[in-house]
Amino acid sequence: MQDLRFYNFDFTLLHIEHDFSSVYWNLKYNAVGSFEAEFACKDELNKLCSEEKYLVVCQGDRQAIITGRQIKNNKLKLFGRTVNFLLEKRVLMPFSTENLDSKKGSASLAQYIVSETCADFAVLGSTVISDNDISFERSVMTTVENAVRDCLESDGLGHRLVFDTENKKWVFDIIQGRKSDLVVSEDMLNAFESEYTHSLLDFCTSGYYRRDYNFKGDWNPVSNSPALSNNTSENYASAYRATADAEIFNLSINKGDYIICNTPDGKWQKSDKADGFDVYIPGTYKGAKCWDAIFNSDTESEALEILEKNKLTEKCSANMRNLEFGKDFKLGDIVTFNQKIGKDLISLNLKITSVTLWFEQGSAMGVKPEFTQI
Repeated sequence: MQDLRFYNFDFTLLHIEHDFSSVYWNLKYNAVGSFEAEFACKDELNKLCSEEKYLVVCQGDRQAIITGRQIKNNKLKLFGRTVNFLLEKRVLMPFSTENLDSKKGSASLAQYIVSETCADFAVLGSTVISDNDISFERSVMTTVENAVRDCLESDGLGHRLVFDTENKKWVFDIIQGRKSDLVVSEDMLNAFESEYTHSLLDFCTSGYYRRDYNFKGDWNPVSNSPALSNNTSENYASAYRATADAEIFNLSINKGDYIICNTPDGKWQKSDKADGFDVYIPGTYKGAKCWDAIFNSDTESEALEILEKNKLTEKCSANMRNLEFGKDFKLGDIVTFNQKIGKDLISLNLKITSVTLWFEQGSAMGVKPEFTQI
């Protein structure tokens, strides 16, 4: 059974612990995973966690940042998050690929985001080729982790931040699963306690998002300066503030009013404010099958991303038998999952998006992957 090794953020090995009650890892392909371990309450380990605010724990190639501890019933519990948790501690300002000199694929764009926000501590490591240039924008601040995850998800890629103790570097890697011939099934005796879930809770077919007006400044309706036209598509999502009273575009404009356009036909309207408008993204379903949602977004591209994610979800999980994580299967692999329900056989091609590993003194390691519809 592999020891737990504790390092500070300067890559100095501070402590090696081989005596623990249990260790649990939840590793994720394109998100932050978690760590939990329990020990008999030891002065040395407890003192280390008290004195060192920034600790990394390693067990083989698994790594986590210690984020908390608990002492109860003479037991010490440590809690952590996988190392890419640090990407949750950096912020990406409002961002759009339209402002870049050249288009980028999802992998190179994720690397660009990390290099722009984390260059003071992280270096770029392995990557994959993603040829399709993508449009990506965030109208409000978000974490680097969320941006990287959403960016890579468009091409089915994953990521990890590695605490490289040999070269003493924090390394950002982009990873890609493989199409595997592995079939996971209780009938093949390589899985047990299989679970299958099918959920419509987050399903939607259409919805609304809030869009800001492009405020273009003052406008004199008497002289029509700057020169505006009615019913032209260029007006959409624009707003001006009137500097005088006038009758124009079949509107009675008073000084201080706004003229706004919130319809694609480009028709001007009068308003006392210009703080945004609601936009509807229609779907193909009608009647009771039309399920609307409210998207927490300021742009159409972000709203469409959310709509795409809020689909029917199918997930499976199973405890593995006679299969070794890292050898027989890896995070991101696409495998065939078979499960019998009565006389019916469910057969799905699913991606391994997370794996839970646990070690307990006196017992063998347990392995339970989670599979997600692709």
